[in-house]
Amino acid sequence: MRVDKLSIDKFKNLQNFSIDIDETQSISVLIGQNGSGKSNLIEALSIIFRDLDLEDITVEFSYTIEYQCGGKKIKIVSNKDKKRFFVDEEEVTKTAFYRGRSVHLPRNVFAYYSGTSRRLESHFDKHEEIFYRRLLDDDDRALRRMFYARLIHSQFVLLAFFSLIDELSKETQDDGLLNKYLDVFGLESVLFILKEPEWRKGKGHRKSEFWGARGVVRSFLDMLYPFALAPLKEKVTVKQGRSSSKREFTYLFLKDQDQLLAFAKNFSENTEFFKHLESMYLSDLIEDIHIKMKKSDCTVITFNEMSEGEKQLLTVIGLIKFTKEQDTLFLLDEPDTHLNPAWKFDYLDLIEKYCGKADNSQFIISTHDPIVISGLTKESVLIFERNETGTYVKNPDIDPRGLGIAGVLTSEIFGQMTALDHKTQKDLDRKRQLQYKQDRTQEEEDLYLELEGKLTKLGFSRTTQDPLYDKFIERLYLRPEYQTKPLTESDRDELMKITDEILSELLKEEQA
Repeated sequence: MRVDKLSIDKFKNLQNFSIDIDETQSISVLIGQNGSGKSNLIEALSIIFRDLDLEDITVEFSYTIEYQCGGKKIKIVSNKDKKRFFVDEEEVTKTAFYRGRSVHLPRNVFAYYSGTSRRLESHFDKHEEIFYRRLLDDDDRALRRMFYARLIHSQFVLLAFFSLIDELSKETQDDGLLNKYLDVFGLESVLFILKEPEWRKGKGHRKSEFWGARGVVRSFLDMLYPFALAPLKEKVTVKQGRSSSKREFTYLFLKDQDQLLAFAKNFSENTEFFKHLESMYLSDLIEDIHIKMKKSDCTVITFNEMSEGEKQLLTVIGLIKFTKEQDTLFLLDEPDTHLNPAWKFDYLDLIEKYCGKADNSQFIISTHDPIVISGLTKESVLIFERNETGTYVKNPDIDPRGLGIAGVLTSEIFGQMTALDHKTQKDLDRKRQLQYKQDRTQEEEDLYLELEGKLTKLGFSRTTQDPLYDKFIERLYLRPEYQTKPLTESDRDELMKITDEILSELLKEEQA
């Protein structure tokens, strides 16, 4: 599954918008200022594949999309009243297209957003509802095509890691996710706190029936119950605003890792185990899961004590591992917000490790962090910029790989004039202005010496070993157009003109 081209007539700030993604790249990263349209592109792709899977008309916007899937080249032209379908450049009927949906549509569309808004999440509600109904009917098929990741999924991921002994052994090795990034070496215990769901309030049920749960979730709970140590039911007064009501809870405690492994033998693989865990969440039966883990120093940590970055890493990387299929489209909107710099350096490598370089899947990721893209080639980076006509997208002229973080920041990708903090850059600018001023007053001389001393301690030398470069800097700082500020594309073009003019003047002087 690789999206190649997309054109949209009008969706939020994407007006007469077109993007050409290099389909040979498994990872494409979206870069741009806030409000440039990165998140809107991810949302638009979610809407497109939601409606394609549901066989619905897309009413939000008209579009033309081209993508590769299942070895086929697919093109869809969608207006607000109908869709036209093309497979390998030949137009086919809607019936023929959906007859081959297993080849013509991505196996899964997986989305994640690090913020609290339901803007992206809401487009996955219909698929979640359909999947839940199938679970009630004991339909044990694969995960739904459209999958939105939530924080609670990170707990299911943890339990899935612990559910197979071979998987646990691998992930607690030196380079495993649990060991290297979370310092987790084993499971101490698990407590499932189940609640009486909203849909059973006021209805009669027998104690053994888990409030009338049925289908896949009922089968799962029936299998879990015998492994729990002293299962307990109780009614608790729950406050809701100024009112309160009685609610029944069931506590199922697995006392150690061996109990979880024994229970998980009911499932052929940890992906299936993960799916059944999620069935409890979709059935509104989970109040909380208390997971205790063992660390390398033999101390015990709870899931709630983990950092936001650890939970975020688990959610995304773990779900890639347990939900990935061939021809999957991953839409990740700022998935790196809580990660520390060391993890950000490893992030895209982790994605490739758990998805596989040879996999026919595609990741479209938005970020604001230069660290994440610092190892990419220019073909994998898409810069979103806005002008008077709207949003447009382009690749950078040079590869971020090899530039270093400061180089990425000051390249066209982020458009910063400097990688220094504002105070230091201001001091450096003022010092250079005074350095090249012919007649300094005594006050200016004192300030110059003060700044020179301060900056020398920070590693800034007074002069360079290249006299031509010294002349260039002198002329540049005399130009009023030169300012240390974020650059637009027109600013960058103007600065290039200025530098070309100065270089031309200097070269003429050198030759004279």
